[in-house]
Amino acid sequence: MNILKKKIHNLINENGPISLAKFMEISLGDEKYGYYRKKMPLGSGGDFVTSPDISQIFGEIIGIWILDIWIKLNKPKNFQIVDLGGGRGTLLKDINRVLKGKVSNFIFLDINDELKKQQKKALKDASHFEKIEDIPNKTTIFIGNEFLDALPLHQFIKKDKSWKEVCVSSENNKLFFSHEDTELSKKLFKNDHRDIKEGSVIEINFKIRKIINYISNFIKKNSGAAIFFDYGYVDGNGDIRMHRIKEVYRGDPVSMHIYADDNGERGHEGYTCLTHRDQITKDPSATCDLCGSDLHPVHYVNRANGKEQAFIEGEVLHFSKYSPSRLYGRSPVMTMWNHITTLIAMENYVNSAYTKARKPRGILAVQTRNMESMKSFWRGVKEKMEQDPHFIPVMGIESEGGKGSVAVSYTHLTLPTNREV
Repeated sequence: MNILKKKIHNLINENGPISLAKFMEISLGDEKYGYYRKKMPLGSGGDFVTSPDISQIFGEIIGIWILDIWIKLNKPKNFQIVDLGGGRGTLLKDINRVLKGKVSNFIFLDINDELKKQQKKALKDASHFEKIEDIPNKTTIFIGNEFLDALPLHQFIKKDKSWKEVCVSSENNKLFFSHEDTELSKKLFKNDHRDIKEGSVIEINFKIRKIINYISNFIKKNSGAAIFFDYGYVDGNGDIRMHRIKEVYRGDPVSMHIYADDNGERGHEGYTCLTHRDQITKDPSATCDLCGSDLHPVHYVNRANGKEQAFIEGEVLHFSKYSPSRLYGRSPVMTMWNHITTLIAMENYVNSAYTKARKPRGILAVQTRNMESMKSFWRGVKEKMEQDPHFIPVMGIESEGGKGSVAVSYTHLTLPTNREV
């Protein structure tokens, strides 16, 4: 018998059956022997793999969302990102790739010593905390990927017309589940849930409530946001109760279309079943003709190879990079063309201003009665100045009779050497 198992047996023998929450708390979080403290749970040598280990796109999409939140918060400098149970640090590393140095404060909330080492390799300047209460007070984004479902919970089962708490008992050095009348089961199920059928199970997680309340108050005080990802399922009516990302891939903008009405509003034009997504109806009150499941508003449709595949709200992440809008935004080619034509116009303006409209460096005033000779000379000067903008002509003009002096004055034009801005 290992040390942790012996510790649980001793606790039960001294105090009686323990709740499932207490059993999970000891098994997962014991300071010396807990699963999440000492074991490497991730990867090929562990017990599970999470979305960040499957594709970097998962973290990059979250990074885009964080960047949007950061901009909406007026780009605060004192800003941090907290990963609750950060795994090997892959998620924050992928997020940081998108942020490109705009956020430099990263925090891992973790109790696993081995994972902390890998997190340091992923983000060497990141900080580590084991208690959420120790996180510094500043604008914060909280991320929890498959974090909440790992917290200890209480489980109750309806048996013999009453609600029992699922506990862990010990007998002959063996642990097993038992159904007990506990103070908690009596308190929680006095009058509620009488009509639920026998064998039904209800799970209540007080740890989640405590953490969510803390994060909510933290954000209310310091500003920020939070996002969580966890498991889920579709119930018998076709409704999504919870959901887990199974795959992330880039949609082809040629075949993926927004499903909107004439006003550009999504979710009002068609409805589909989550199982038979090629079936789209206009009637919001209908059910699926093939399986009878409830229908959901269609927001996007992928049209390829003569087939349609409908997507509901939250399944497609759509970004109009070049000109944000409710629909498609502006074509990248059109945006580039506008930039190019603007740059060409600017270059033409500068060229025209320098070669044709610029002010002369000086003014030469000549007092003469022989204007024909003056004009002839000036035509030659203009030709030379077009070839050499810095050419300064030497002018000699005869008087009308070919004798006498000609009055000449020269003014040199310069910009002020000192000015106040």
